[in-house]
Amino acid sequence: MSLESSYAFMYLELNIVATILVFMILVKTNGMTKMVSQIDFSLAILSQIVFFWTDTVCVMMRCSWLPYIEVLFMLSKSLYFLSCVTMCFFWFLYFENIHGSLFSKERRRLIESSILVALMIVLIVINFFNGMMFYIEDGVYKRGKLFVISYVIAYIYAFTASGRLFIKALSEEERSLRLKYVLHAILPVLVAMAGVFQFKYPNIPVACVTLALATFYMYTASIDDVVSIDPLTLLNNRKQLAYYYNQYSSHRIDGMDMYLLMIDANRFKSINDTYGHIQGDAALVRIACALKDACRQMQRRYNIARYGGDEFVLIMWAEDDSVISRLCTNIDKRLDELNKEAQAPYELSVSIGITKKEDKEDITLKSLVNRADEKLYEAKEKLR
Repeated sequence: MSLESSYAFMYLELNIVATILVFMILVKTNGMTKMVSQIDFSLAILSQIVFFWTDTVCVMMRCSWLPYIEVLFMLSKSLYFLSCVTMCFFWFLYFENIHGSLFSKERRRLIESSILVALMIVLIVINFFNGMMFYIEDGVYKRGKLFVISYVIAYIYAFTASGRLFIKALSEEERSLRLKYVLHAILPVLVAMAGVFQFKYPNIPVACVTLALATFYMYTASIDDVVSIDPLTLLNNRKQLAYYYNQYSSHRIDGMDMYLLMIDANRFKSINDTYGHIQGDAALVRIACALKDACRQMQRRYNIARYGGDEFVLIMWAEDDSVISRLCTNIDKRLDELNKEAQAPYELSVSIGITKKEDKEDITLKSLVNRADEKLYEAKEKLR
């Protein structure tokens, strides 16, 4: 077998393996959730498959495994670069969605973020006439003067996603979330480095392998999220709360005591009955955002979970009751701000029951929650 044939065979093998892997992930995740992030995840994988196979077709043409047809080669290359950009675009949206960013939920910002995809389409069409990015001369594929722009456009999405995640990690107090943000921020950088390597050494197909492995990692991470994250609010669920409590409840942290807050939306049934479940869900999301924002302001270790329905549980370590009192004030203030920003047609507030786990107190999470629930009931009674 000649060197060129061995090279084409290696390309074909690697891309078949990478395609099978990501296609299996696509099938496994299909219908797992109905969240927007799932759609972005699926579209990113479909773009990857196009990316893998247009690249492979071009290599097989150059090595004479397929008939070398210039028009077909140019179309394949065009689809290759376009799929690279759309893949990075959908991964960018996916990262924004799974980390609770409001960016991808605003129509204006979605349109603005897709401008680079539209730009790439325009550049590819123009390229057919002037070969500014790539062209064929005397049957030989060559890179044009603006070839690098195809990489730059894709990498804007990758490095924007990475940068925003690193910034989010720096502002996050909870260690598990901070680690998650950092790991997710590293992935686009690793994929980009693989792309740069293949840009310099085009005969070594490292991009498909790196992309497939990164996709597999995101798949395993999404499975963890499905079993531990509430899909509506993106907070921890009850199972993850129990795990967190069992891990950290046996000792004080940084000389602080554990406080547990039971939080319940006021008159939530009235919101659902009057304005519908869509508005009810939006109210729950705003409460979750208010809880997260208020906790970040306190700069202390915390954990928030949706306990069920319109109930939330918040665990925070604090020096004394005054810190928790300030936290409750911040929650009320932030929730009022978010509700006004959303121009909601109803008032939205919460009642809070607070209990403190005494040092060396041997108590289960259920018992501590019940104790906070009693305090919550007292707070609710004051509203009547």
